[in-house]
Amino acid sequence: KEVDELTYSEWNKKHHEACTSLQNRAEKLNAVYEVIEGDLQLLGATGIEDKLQDGVPETIQLLKKANIKVWVLTGDKQETAVNIAFSCQLLADDMEILSETEVCDMLDAYWENNNNNRTGSVENLLASTVFRKHKASLHHGKMALVITGEFLGKFLGYEDKKKKLSLKRLRGKWCKSEVDMEEDVDGLREKAFVDLACLCQAVVFCRVTPKQKAMVVQLLRRHKNVTTLAIGDGANDVNMIKKAHVGIGINGQEGTQAVQTSDYALAQFRYLQQLLLVHGRWSYFRICKFLRYFFYKTTASVLGQMWFAIFNGFTATSLYDTWFIAFYAVSYTALPVLSMGLLEQDVSAKVSLQSPELYKMGQTGSLFTYKTFFASFLNGATTSLTVFFVTYGAFFNTATPDYPCDYNSLAAIVATAIVLAVTLQATFEISYWTVWSGLAVIISLVMYFLLSFGFQLTKLFIIQPTVFRFPDANRNSLNKLYSWAIILLAVVTSVIPVLFAKITVKLTAENRAQQKLTYKATVVAENTVELKSHFKRNNIFRRSSYAFSHQEGYADLITKGTSIRKKSKNPRATFEAHGEHDGPSEAQLVSQK
Repeated sequence: KEVDELTYSEWNKKHHEACTSLQNRAEKLNAVYEVIEGDLQLLGATGIEDKLQDGVPETIQLLKKANIKVWVLTGDKQETAVNIAFSCQLLADDMEILSETEVCDMLDAYWENNNNNRTGSVENLLASTVFRKHKASLHHGKMALVITGEFLGKFLGYEDKKKKLSLKRLRGKWCKSEVDMEEDVDGLREKAFVDLACLCQAVVFCRVTPKQKAMVVQLLRRHKNVTTLAIGDGANDVNMIKKAHVGIGINGQEGTQAVQTSDYALAQFRYLQQLLLVHGRWSYFRICKFLRYFFYKTTASVLGQMWFAIFNGFTATSLYDTWFIAFYAVSYTALPVLSMGLLEQDVSAKVSLQSPELYKMGQTGSLFTYKTFFASFLNGATTSLTVFFVTYGAFFNTATPDYPCDYNSLAAIVATAIVLAVTLQATFEISYWTVWSGLAVIISLVMYFLLSFGFQLTKLFIIQPTVFRFPDANRNSLNKLYSWAIILLAVVTSVIPVLFAKITVKLTAENRAQQKLTYKATVVAENTVELKSHFKRNNIFRRSSYAFSHQEGYADLITKGTSIRKKSKNPRATFEAHGEHDGPSEAQLVSQK
């Protein structure tokens, strides 16, 4: 629009009067703006591309199958946030999105039911009359929640209110009981909101500030015993990343503030599936197996001292050589357990991504419990008991020159049998064999024999008799076939219970899997197709095509000045030629409207 100098001078005078007006200044300024902004000519349009990264929808679907709750916290407006959630497949068309009014009704009903009872639970929320109509959507996992920052502030103002209550308590305005009662009320309301959000399949927070993002994470940690993970790419996500148990920063185009304050840094969001579903699950699997085997091998060696103390009158005489005790956990049995903790895998990375449900075993903590701990302890006690008493029984009443029966020979044979039994069980525990795993087992055995023979040299005993107290014990005892027969019997006897338990567990697991497959084959699949859409006309959650799009627009047509619709040379003739048969009917026009 071109404005001459005279017109601009008159408009500027009116604009100055509106700016200096003491009454109705906003209305007068709007009227002046309407005058200057009329009869404008469109020259062009610009847009900012806000495109999702590759693999975001697939990653979110895998996380949802792994029983991981995905919450989106963004500062975008509500319509844009909902469209982004649909684009990344966090929300679906068959989901029922709760409005803020319905959320308020549910929380009010929850509060009324638990007004006299301070121990509110999720069952009370599900039993509310307002929630009954949403139980079907909850059962099929088709309920979602979209919350704005303004609505969220009603529940996240707890910390600020707590500070005010503390000041009032210091000033003496309120008594302690009233302040504690007010804090309990706010805590119960927050817990009700968190319970409702956790019941939903997807939660979207829009128009939230960086402080509110951090308070959402803090709210979840306070009322739920869960592990939180926050991922972001900008400076507005720093507070959220710091509050979460695990913080991940994406090195994108919005700076490196999020990466610098995070625990892990990723180049793209899709790498999260490798971090969690593959390496995260492997890490949990390795640590659990490492701990179980470590407890086992320690128990197997230590309890032998207790069995030996029964026969020496508890005189504190050691069963093993002091050098064996020093190097048992450091050299003799260290490499196999390290290979478990570093290289062990139950399934490959491809299978882990194809079956994200395997991640649930880490959420339930089923691989390392009190039951597995006592099983490892019992296994170690069985190994030590078997090895010691098999060796003791073979030594009983065999005092002849051809058979070893002295104290040093007993210690050497028991120590050798313990190392071989523990190493053999390590081969049973390792499920992913590599070259390094095999070398770890072989090197540990070679180190035992080399170091044990080296510490038992006669020259060392002559130099330091109090330090090297077992001169040539292994050489004198292990050079006889009878000693190796005792060691073989002790090792095989100690391994038989473990093999029996593993075979029983495997057969039981196969039977359970077969029963599940048979049950699934007999059960008729439930029809979950819904003919009615949850979206209504004039709904704020209804998607639009312009709020978020990944396709190319019509900017080139605007700059060229051409029209999308081809103009007809003779509109009247064309209309008369088509007649009533080709034109839209009245019903079609109504449906189009």
